[in-house]
Amino acid sequence: MHLSASICPDVILLNLGLPDMDGMEVIQKLREWTATPILVISARSNEHEKAHALDLGADDYITKPFGTVELLARIRTSLRHSSQMQDMSSIHPRPYHHNNLTINFEDHVVTLKGNIIHLTQIEYKLLILLARNSGKVLTYTSIMEKIWGPYTDNNNQILRVNMANVRHKIENNPAAPKSVSDTGW
Repeated sequence: MHLSASICPDVILLNLGLPDMDGMEVIQKLREWTATPILVISARSNEHEKAHALDLGADDYITKPFGTVELLARIRTSLRHSSQMQDMSSIHPRPYHHNNLTINFEDHVVTLKGNIIHLTQIEYKLLILLARNSGKVLTYTSIMEKIWGPYTDNNNQILRVNMANVRHKIENNPAAPKSVSDTGW
């Protein structure tokens, strides 16, 4: 559960038969703070169980056994519906937390151990890009296009300078970053 808060997955595949917590409870807790699509994977085929999971906020329910082709199709459908909802949604994104770093997207405030970190507009855009893509590998080119636009120069020195500035502002030891690295978090 805590992992989903810091990784920000595109979709959650949830098995209801968890060893330490009931899957239905996980759905409820996730829906308190995220709209990420939840695809339930379960051996439970009771119609009432399925309806209950969907009523709690699951986006889809697939009963074991199932094939890879069907699973992938359901994931694609969940992602498609999710992106359509994000385009139409007025829901504000939840704050991002990683170690002692918090990014409040709604207020555009970054804090470290409760202290506000002052970032330039470019540094803030860079940090939120990395946060929103946590766990994913981003190329220099893709980062530069997203921050400076599609017609940016291929020279990544400006990116390196801004990353160094972000590191100096949020890391105890910028030479050995624990929050931000060249490839993300």
